[in-house]
Amino acid sequence: MYKDISKNVDFFKIQYPNTIVPIPTTQDYENGFIRRYFIRHANDIDGHIFEISEDTYSQYLENPFWKVQQIKWRITGEKFVRRAAR
Repeated sequence: MYKDISKNVDFFKIQYPNTIVPIPTTQDYENGFIRRYFIRHANDIDGHIFEISEDTYSQYLENPFWKVQQIKWRITGEKFVRRAAR
């Protein structure tokens, strides 16, 4: 059994998603925000969080082994914004 597994080590490696560093465009600055996408292993609350592209986010959205999240990240405007209580 060990010999069979050792021959197929690549089959058992965890495939991590490609990470990115977002670069806002002129349109993003005009909009005042960018969307950022993040991923981590679903069963590891304290695990590494990776920033990923929108395409990678879409690929992992239905994958039960990964937890994905997107946020709206404000990049222009006032530094502090006071919001009305709900």
